[in-house]
Amino acid sequence: GITCTIGAYEYGKPVNPGLGVDASLQSQYPAASPYVTAVGATMLTCPGEPECTGPNTEVTCSSETGAAITSAGFFSQFHPVPTWQAKAAAGYLSANAAVLPPAAVFAQGGRGAPDVAFMGHNFEISAFDSGSCSVMPGIDGTSASSPSFAGLISLINDARYAAGKSSIGFLNPYLYAAPIGTFSDITQGSNHCRQVTTAMYYDQTCNLDSQPGSLWIGCSAWGYPAAEGWDAATGLGSPIFPALKTYLLAQP
Repeated sequence: GITCTIGAYEYGKPVNPGLGVDASLQSQYPAASPYVTAVGATMLTCPGEPECTGPNTEVTCSSETGAAITSAGFFSQFHPVPTWQAKAAAGYLSANAAVLPPAAVFAQGGRGAPDVAFMGHNFEISAFDSGSCSVMPGIDGTSASSPSFAGLISLINDARYAAGKSSIGFLNPYLYAAPIGTFSDITQGSNHCRQVTTAMYYDQTCNLDSQPGSLWIGCSAWGYPAAEGWDAATGLGSPIFPALKTYLLAQP
């Protein structure tokens, strides 16, 4: 098998636009597919800012806490929960029933996303536009988290090749069977808010220009909170690379 990582999207818990902001909670494809590894986003509460004196805690990336996006999470209406995720998803639904959206508005028996999370706030990237642009200011997105996580898995596959083994193949069953300590469990934050804007683009001088959004802006009473274990905000959590590498290297 192979592993394909995909960002879990960036506007919190998706809703059906045609039914209003608090209608039914939707899933987003392809991140809702059980055949991909969906990656959510995290952020630090005190990311190297001189004026910040509080604890530097990794939390759910959210517009509510200063990010431009909110890491999405959802349960698929079309794909049932896979066997490798069933125990984790059931535990989340049971332990957090009192703070989850009403049972009637989301697919409790569906495949949950994301699977894991990775830093997705203040990424500095290089870009070129006819030679006039070299470095963009910090950006936010699960589209930064997903390839970063994929890079870690590529390094682990390189180590497996060096040890005379094949690549890990389809990753998800291994992730959900990983021992405690393989991931940093993210237990703070929620995806009940949406992204700051519906469109972001950079002009030719690398300045961020934003188009004001409408439906997707703001917060809702409904959303999926981060919690102990797997959750529909940050998945299993953020990988602890040495532990994840040791665990996956030990697999046949």
